[in-house]
Amino acid sequence: MITDSVLLELKDAFTRDLAAASSEEDFEGLESGYLKKKKGRLAAEMSRLPSLPPEERRGFGQQVNELKQELTQLLDERKKAHH
Repeated sequence: MITDSVLLELKDAFTRDLAAASSEEDFEGLESGYLKKKKGRLAAEMSRLPSLPPEERRGFGQQVNELKQELTQLLDERKKAHH
């Protein structure tokens, strides 16, 4: 379960942006802006990992991975519904 407040805010922002998306270009922008491995917002959150205390790293990493899977699924479902 995602409990990190920054990750929850990121999920809310993604959900709002996804609801407003209406074209393939919008969907690509969401994927690029949030999910890309090097430049997406989730990647930026993963960069916080080394600064966390060792006992928090595993849980935080799991939350980021869970959020990525959830956002990817939401995006895929929205793309299918759009076609």
